[in-house]
Amino acid sequence: MGLALCKQLLRFMGGRLNLKSDIGEGSEFEVTIPNVEIALKEVENVQKLEAVDGDSSRVLIVDNKEFNRATIEKVCEAYQCEVQEASNGVEVLKKARSFLPDVIFLDMEISKLNGFELVRILREDEHMNDVQIIALSTVEQQRAQALEVCNGFILKPINQLEVKYLLESSLNKKSS
Repeated sequence: MGLALCKQLLRFMGGRLNLKSDIGEGSEFEVTIPNVEIALKEVENVQKLEAVDGDSSRVLIVDNKEFNRATIEKVCEAYQCEVQEASNGVEVLKKARSFLPDVIFLDMEISKLNGFELVRILREDEHMNDVQIIALSTVEQQRAQALEVCNGFILKPINQLEVKYLLESSLNKKSS
């Protein structure tokens, strides 16, 4: 019933709903609405943030959606952070161990490894146990569990002001 309503609303707005489904992998829904520039303006607005002086902090952004990574990266660039990205759990472990980030923005529903399992592995690594981990999730019910093992939580869709606040807070903890 929910998809039927979505399809009807999208048709009313001149949009469409596409579905990609792989057995054993899950489903991906793509919503297209013509003439909508709100999301792009939000990303562009980040460029107006004032840059912060100081040493270059390292940030690893982990999300399977390029748009989410780009949104977070724009905020990090304003803070002159060195950024690397990963789109699945295996990449996270490889990049985290070689890059040694100060902050990790981690999608808890990342593919190839569960986000909570990744946090456990990272916290057990002596080179990574002090990294500030900010959990990203579409599931509000994960907030309490994530905050038990992470330093912050952002409910998707990603809001740049939340990213800015948590990045500043994480960088301040690093410098103190």
